[in-house]
Amino acid sequence: MNRSLIHLAFIVVVLIALVIVANAQQISQRLTLKDAINLALKHNVNVQVAATQVNEAEGTRGRRLAALLPHASAASLANLLKNGSEQEFVEAQ
Repeated sequence: MNRSLIHLAFIVVVLIALVIVANAQQISQRLTLKDAINLALKHNVNVQVAATQVNEAEGTRGRRLAALLPHASAASLANLLKNGSEQEFVEAQ
């Protein structure tokens, strides 16, 4: 009885190994050159670092450009309204 269980376990292990090998071959056959390149670029650390540096540079550029724009705040508007209402208009003669 032990011998038949060992044979059965061996057959099950062989069948599982065959299924795994067949799936691996099927997956590898579906991989095109374009897919392989995209997969390599996706997992390449240097490419990921370069993409991060590009994002960082774009953010820095955006902040520097924003510094050139005029700034306004609610306090500035309140001061304008307060000071503007106190001005008197003189009629031209």
